[in-house]
Amino acid sequence: MLTHLSGSVKAPYMEAYSGIMMGVNYGFEKVRFVAPVKVNSKIRMLREIAAVELKNPNTLHLIQKCTVEIEGEGKPACVAEWITRLIYG
Repeated sequence: MLTHLSGSVKAPYMEAYSGIMMGVNYGFEKVRFVAPVKVNSKIRMLREIAAVELKNPNTLHLIQKCTVEIEGEGKPACVAEWITRLIYG
């Protein structure tokens, strides 16, 4: 579901994605399911950059904190760190 929701998130750092040859889903860390999502609830995802590491001259290791919020609820449904490798040309 996070992959689908990430397509709807506009990030101010999108210009950093220009020149990418390939993006690799490297996996997730610290995944926590905090609250259940009730049927017909509206959800949205927020994401923020937690860390960026240069692995080699053309590869970035990007960690984003993703939070899935439930409309009208005090607790999020899910909080996870999403790890991606970005390979530039």
